[in-house]
Amino acid sequence: MVDELISKPKMSISSVSCTYRGLHRNVSPERIEVSQWKIAESLATLDLKGELERELNADEQTEYRSLVGRMNWLQAQSRPYLSFGVSKAACKSQGACVVDVRELNASVRIVFRRIASQVRAPYRVD
Repeated sequence: MVDELISKPKMSISSVSCTYRGLHRNVSPERIEVSQWKIAESLATLDLKGELERELNADEQTEYRSLVGRMNWLQAQSRPYLSFGVSKAACKSQGACVVDVRELNASVRIVFRRIASQVRAPYRVD
């Protein structure tokens, strides 16, 4: 019986789409798609003007820490290449300056470029 199950699996997959822990998955008989685009959409760059060494005011500091937190979650889940930039930004969360915001914005742009292309893995179930 085990040999029969191994040699002739009777498995069918219909299209399934779900989001779990920030990852959107779309499974169909033709392919698997995994996307974090919804998370990337929540990452807006901070538009701050002024001299690079100007410290952030209280509202700007709150926005900065919020963005660092979202980036930290993303890098911990599936984006280890963000670790250095996010860690550096987190160290500055108490006394961040405009230059720190610009560096964090560069990491956000990297996320947009990388997540914009979804991962697709073709497979076949017979």
